[in-house]
Amino acid sequence: MPPVSIPAALKALRSDKEGVVKVDWDVVTDAESYQVMMTTVSPSAPEASWTSVAVTSKSQSEIGNLVPGTYYWFKVKAIGRGTVSGFSDPAMVMAA
Repeated sequence: MPPVSIPAALKALRSDKEGVVKVDWDVVTDAESYQVMMTTVSPSAPEASWTSVAVTSKSQSEIGNLVPGTYYWFKVKAIGRGTVSGFSDPAMVMAA
């Protein structure tokens, strides 16, 4: 199996629902699933700590239970059969 590519065009979008954001990205060829990670600290900060918030077979995910008015950063990686990509560039959004 060829290695899967890093997901591209990650977007984090405010939702109409309070405490919910939507993240989406381009489909990766041969990816079977994707892992979405989140932090509330700028990724460039030494104290940034990432938490896994979703594993999905789709190229999008809704993340809930967020604090309205708080900024969140997300990144995603593709998981293929026997191969895992690196993480995407992060995307930031403020939860509604």
